[in-house]
Amino acid sequence: MRLSPRAALCFCAAIAGILFSLPNTRAAEPQSQSHNFENDIVPILSKFGCNASGCHGKAEGQNGFKLSVFGFDPPADYRAITMEGRGRRVFPAAAEKSLLLLKVSGGKPHGGGVRILPERPEYETLRRWIAAGLPVGSASDPKTVKIELAPHEETLAMGQTRQLMVTATLSDGKKVDVTRLAKFQSNNDGLASVSDEGLVTAGQTPGVIAVMASYANEVDVFHVLIPRAEKIEPYPQVAGNNFIDQHVYRRLKQLNIVPAEVCSDAEYLRRVYLDLIGTLPTAEEARRFLADTKSDKRKLL
Repeated sequence: MRLSPRAALCFCAAIAGILFSLPNTRAAEPQSQSHNFENDIVPILSKFGCNASGCHGKAEGQNGFKLSVFGFDPPADYRAITMEGRGRRVFPAAAEKSLLLLKVSGGKPHGGGVRILPERPEYETLRRWIAAGLPVGSASDPKTVKIELAPHEETLAMGQTRQLMVTATLSDGKKVDVTRLAKFQSNNDGLASVSDEGLVTAGQTPGVIAVMASYANEVDVFHVLIPRAEKIEPYPQVAGNNFIDQHVYRRLKQLNIVPAEVCSDAEYLRRVYLDLIGTLPTAEEARRFLADTKSDKRKLL
């Protein structure tokens, strides 16, 4: 049966009305909170090493995916994630199927292994950001201007633990607890280790250790003193030759370590030459110094 032009027009209008009334299955998930790529996403990439020099932060990237090392260039990272590779890394219509999430959670083979399990809050932050349509945020959004690590210094007994807390100060003056997103690193894991969550555990060897926390390209340091268990009473009085000696002796006293005996003239001469000019003294120089009877010959040298 052939429809008249008027009937055909009515039929098309009815079909269009039905189509427009159907839900848009590709629409982004409604935003329950605002997202800012630099503030919310880049710290996660840094926390889990995605933008480290051994992974996608290396100069040439990794397997065609390059991020700025430690997230120093958020605009470039945003383009790499959302636009490069024909946008295949993120899929707002079904965020959990995004290649970015599948790779870091072990859903697809990943050279860097499993980084963020689906049950972690960081995974959910990434998923919500993708589902919200990949918002970059506003230029007026507050930025991190500094971080503070608490405590700054503490003495721990061997085997004792201490939980660190990282607070970020934003450009609008607000302070935010960012401990969960901060990255922690000890300068000597043998003396004191630190977990991903910022729990410091003192080892069984006395010493001084620095634990660094980083977040949004800001850093702060916590110093750990681990003394020997046996306290030395009375502690020997040692006369230092300069302010550096006094600082060293004060630290040794805190660690319950007795200073070593003063080295011999021959040892002193050898150390000075190697430290300052990188060579040993000649035989004549050594004989002349050892034969010198002046009390201040070390200072004169």
